[in-house]
Amino acid sequence: ETTFLGGEVIVREGDPGGELYLLLEGSVRIWKNHGTPHATPLGTLTAVTFFGEMAILDDAPRSATVIAVGHARLLSLEGRNLKELVHQMPEIAFEIFRVLSARVRAAEQRLTAD
Repeated sequence: ETTFLGGEVIVREGDPGGELYLLLEGSVRIWKNHGTPHATPLGTLTAVTFFGEMAILDDAPRSATVIAVGHARLLSLEGRNLKELVHQMPEIAFEIFRVLSARVRAAEQRLTAD
């Protein structure tokens, strides 16, 4: 379990990603190109949800930066432990798919709204 204060970076775009984070309390803001003139907010997540699954599923670097909006309490789960958990409880994979699909649909709506 880890606590972050508002403004603290939880994960940084481009860094290796070996953990999934479960947001238990608070909210986080997701950014693409954070810290550059081209920074783009992608959205806000509020408790209770998770993030960081993409880097585990595709073994690629983090796709975005995640920053605590205010006080945020999180649990982290190492990628290999997530994979073991999915093997033991396959229904967890369907929840991850559901959330990923919802996020892709939201991104598509933002693109077509511009």
